[in-house]
Amino acid sequence: MDVFGYFACSEENDFLALQEDLLLRIEDIVNEAGTGFAFPSQTAYLTRDTGLDAERGEEAERDMQRRRATGKLPFPEFEEEERERLENILDYPQKGSPDYTPRGGSS
Repeated sequence: MDVFGYFACSEENDFLALQEDLLLRIEDIVNEAGTGFAFPSQTAYLTRDTGLDAERGEEAERDMQRRRATGKLPFPEFEEEERERLENILDYPQKGSPDYTPRGGSS
């Protein structure tokens, strides 16, 4: 949440005094409501790692060896024509965004 306040002051010290007063009043209102302000924090969850499952690791290696041997890796390798066809086909920013511009440049 943002709070904006505009003060008609000719002196910087007057502005700073008004700003401080406003912020302290906001703090009082928040405290009287029984709540507070959020502050940056982190929580670290510590546990012991169970390590690698040797059987699953060996199965994964066998699976990749089979895929390499058959040329069926799980990563697509498209032909050059297909890559060209797919290049830049997504609208960005997407429709609904304030900066969206439909293909062709008209709005």
